[in-house]
Amino acid sequence: MFLNYLALASFLILAVRSEIIYSGDGKSKLQTRYVPNDGMLLELIVGNETKLSGHIGRNITFKPKSCHDTSCSFTDSRDFIITITIFYDSFNIEWFSFQNPNISNATFTDCFDLNSTKVSWYGGPEVLDTAWPIEKLKFNNRPYISSKLDNGAVVDPYWLNSKGGFIWVNSTVPLFVDQNNEEKDKVCFKSAVKSPYKKFSNFLSYNIAAKNNSRDAHLFAVNRYIGKPKRLPDARMVREPIWTTWGKYKAEINDSSVRAFLLDIYRHNFTKGQIEIDDKWEVCYGDQVFDTKSRFRKINETVKMIHDHGFRATLWTHPFVNTNCARPVQEGITGGLFVNSSTGNAVTSWWNGNSSYVIDFTNPLASEWFKSRLMKLHYVHGIDGFKCDAGENDWLPNKPIFDTSYEDEPNSFTRLYVTACSELGGLVEVRSGFRTQDLQVFVRMLDKDSVWGNNNGLKALVHSLLQFNMIGYTFVLPDLVGGNGYNGTIPTPELLVRWTQANAFMPSLQFSYLPWELDEAPFNTTEIVRNFTNLHEKYSDVILEAMLNSTRTGAPVNPPIWWIDPTDPVAHKVDDEFLLGEKILIAPVLEKGAKSRDVYLPKGIWRDGNNYTLYEGRRTLRRYAAPINILPYFIRIHEQ
Repeated sequence: MFLNYLALASFLILAVRSEIIYSGDGKSKLQTRYVPNDGMLLELIVGNETKLSGHIGRNITFKPKSCHDTSCSFTDSRDFIITITIFYDSFNIEWFSFQNPNISNATFTDCFDLNSTKVSWYGGPEVLDTAWPIEKLKFNNRPYISSKLDNGAVVDPYWLNSKGGFIWVNSTVPLFVDQNNEEKDKVCFKSAVKSPYKKFSNFLSYNIAAKNNSRDAHLFAVNRYIGKPKRLPDARMVREPIWTTWGKYKAEINDSSVRAFLLDIYRHNFTKGQIEIDDKWEVCYGDQVFDTKSRFRKINETVKMIHDHGFRATLWTHPFVNTNCARPVQEGITGGLFVNSSTGNAVTSWWNGNSSYVIDFTNPLASEWFKSRLMKLHYVHGIDGFKCDAGENDWLPNKPIFDTSYEDEPNSFTRLYVTACSELGGLVEVRSGFRTQDLQVFVRMLDKDSVWGNNNGLKALVHSLLQFNMIGYTFVLPDLVGGNGYNGTIPTPELLVRWTQANAFMPSLQFSYLPWELDEAPFNTTEIVRNFTNLHEKYSDVILEAMLNSTRTGAPVNPPIWWIDPTDPVAHKVDDEFLLGEKILIAPVLEKGAKSRDVYLPKGIWRDGNNYTLYEGRRTLRRYAAPINILPYFIRIHEQ
């Protein structure tokens, strides 16, 4: 970080007057204007283009306090302090109130303009009812934690726009996000010392930067702030499908049902992948011991059968211990291995238990206890990998107390749980995440419903894929093909086929509902599903290449289509197509009963993956024919 003398002089003269602050490299500048008794207006400018604009320090009257080196501080009569720090290529804005204990509970609020008619936005949290881009989403002072509420298990405080500006909030901030709620067409970042955060002083800290376009900005953000995966998970989870018992059987599983599931799949000529044993395999939830007296009396033989047929055996697990599990409860209480509570009652509830403890992953001994018991299942029974469920903060007991306090508490629980799971090997999936983009795990979307549309249905599959990728979680596991079949609504043959097609160029395929068991259809459901399972395997090397590139550069594996044409305003709005790396564009059919769809191709020369026709990009193919056995996809053969 440095400031040349000319930039320093400009900074010292102008920042005190709160007019212009230059970045160290002189390529971007903050232009500010005081608002009487209401903070200041701010614009981040590159060249002559405003990349970000906002209104910071709401309800505060600024006074210049001091400037030195590469920062300048301002204050008001209540001793609020704001510091703008200049880096070579970005700015950090920080608020503090710790000097006055009487105002430690004040709320700092900085709002940025979404400009939704002109600018598109990407990033934000995982949500149930999706939209892409995200500027139309509404958040009502949402605590920015990994949460089961609204399916918000995977979060990163990062907002990127189509002009190349972004905001990334420090992970230790007690952050609340309000978007299109108190103020329309604005996203507001607030900090407050209140539940679910435990802070002794309030502060708001975030970085803003802008580049020439959204692609350059995102790569900068990933490599500077967000992080990227360090290495690949097991390639077999990419090449071969996962077959999970969950959708079909739910908790009603045993040796017989798992074996029948395996043999049914094998006899229909699906001869690769992994069989995932989901839910009720334990003596009691949290025991982490197979129920060998009842459900799984011959589990070793069952696992051997899975292996002998060329499949892997993986197992569902979780961070809870139900109170009826006498042995692990005693171990956990005696060893101080559970999350405690300031209420004196550390018992909580989850979907499989109304009276449970939660393992405290901030305690290294608890983390080792969790991992060692699972690894025993590997050595004793031959289990190859694990599906780590839950991990969100709102399963914790009321007013939780952790063994070790971290600055990003309570998100530290999610972060450390996912980290512990990642240490169980290369065949691991998780469903929650906070600042864990660097891990070699598949990150699963929260359970989708067996419906069409963007309200947790098929279209939400594509939106969630894009959202995960654009906050740095690039190894995406898209949950069950066809959804989870909740409320008695299992997928129709059409929905299962279209879901398989949409999933074919994503990193992993996961089935539970078997195509030959669904209702009769005027097409061969099984053969179409087989064809697209084979297509996924055919392109698995391309998928792995994109995943490897993500570890090297931080690029998304499945980016939005503007990634290869970041100045194309049409591409920035497309919400029903995506890329695999930079080579393949996928335009799945996401509407019930549709037999054609419009396809937008960004710049490049594209070869139709179905009929080899060549197209020049930046054009829309109207009513592209897509009967039930066709997935529209295109291979870029020249960048144009």
